[in-house]
Amino acid sequence: LEGVEMVSQTESGEQNVINYNGGAGVRLDGKAESSKNRISGNVFYHNWSLGIDLGKVGVNENDSGDADDGPNHLLNFPEKLKVIMREPRQGGVNQYYFLLSGLAPPQSLVELYVVDGAGEEQDLNKQGDETDYGEGETIFQRYMVPENLDEPFEIELPRGIKRAKKITALVIDANGNTSEFSKNIILDQDTDFDGI
Repeated sequence: LEGVEMVSQTESGEQNVINYNGGAGVRLDGKAESSKNRISGNVFYHNWSLGIDLGKVGVNENDSGDADDGPNHLLNFPEKLKVIMREPRQGGVNQYYFLLSGLAPPQSLVELYVVDGAGEEQDLNKQGDETDYGEGETIFQRYMVPENLDEPFEIELPRGIKRAKKITALVIDANGNTSEFSKNIILDQDTDFDGI
């Protein structure tokens, strides 16, 4: 069966805004046959529960080998995410930058978002919801995982991303199945440059 596409045209500025729902922003609670549902580039904020919720209500933790099944095959979200803040380049003034590493299936698309409420909010406690799993409000980068990559991917984040922000990620596999959002990651001061 072909799934549903809920895709925003971010290049033209036409984005689906999914907010103020009494549960999840988008919920897929059908059987395993409910697959190939592509949810990409949308704006999620102020939903009572998760931005995207697959299967049972609440966060579906990743499983080894991604062997479980359900809506969108309960695709694992990007995992083992780690941010490293690199020192300013020579001659730069406060030109720090961040590298994000993590794991996702080969030939899948990783989408990175600033979380709900993190646009202007500097207080980390007020960014995102109480689950600490993302509602991606603003997409800021996409990364295609290479076909033969057998180690963590590494992405240099745009220089405009500021510290004291939470970000989250989702993954879309080659068939269009979309995961839930990952656990939020904090971009903050990394004084020893060993990762946060």
